[in-house]
Amino acid sequence: MSKANTVLENRKPIFIDSTAQGTVNWDTNNFLKSGVTYAFIVIVSSNISSESYKQEIACALNNVNIGNNGNYYKLVSNFAGKCSKGDKLRITSYKNGGTWTLFATRAIFIPIS
Repeated sequence: MSKANTVLENRKPIFIDSTAQGTVNWDTNNFLKSGVTYAFIVIVSSNISSESYKQEIACALNNVNIGNNGNYYKLVSNFAGKCSKGDKLRITSYKNGGTWTLFATRAIFIPIS
C-alpha cells in the first residue's frame, strides 16, 4: 500500500479550462493517464446579458446526467464524480435569450487510485 501512495503522491492534479460557450466536450483520452482513477470537480461560471433571461447548466459523464443547475441569469455550477482515461465529460448550457457575457469552465482531476 505504501508503494501505491508514493506513486499517487508524485502525480499532480490536472487542470483543464475552456471558454467555449454553450457546450464543452472533454475526451479524457487526451489528458488523463491510463490505469489511474481520478476524482474530478467541474466548475462552470456563466452570466447572461440581462436578468430577463435564465439559463441552465447540465453535466454528463459518459452520457449519464450527473447534475443540473439553473433558472438564474448568473450561475456558478459545480459537478463532481470519479472517472478514468477514456471517459467523456459533456457540459451543456441552455438559455432562453440574451447573450453570454461570461462563460468559463474548469475541471480539476485528482488521482485517487
